[in-house]
Amino acid sequence: MYLAERLDALVAIVAVSGRMIGAYERLFEMFEGGTSPRLNEERVVRVTTERLSAHNEWREARARVEILLADDANLHARSKRL
Repeated sequence: MYLAERLDALVAIVAVSGRMIGAYERLFEMFEGGTSPRLNEERVVRVTTERLSAHNEWREARARVEILLADDANLHARSKRL
């Protein structure tokens, strides 16, 4: 059970990291031409809302990973060898 929870947490952090990258790419694309869109444009609101949502989800997933892996002696022993 514990292994399944750790695996789920790691999969979640990878998935939400991809979502974060996509949100930042869309945000970058809005400014790529050297002009700034109006902040009240629908696309700006959508992109910034998605980025905020993805960032919050990433922080939650990251915290879950840290909690589930904090007491894993095998993991810490392996990381010291790296």
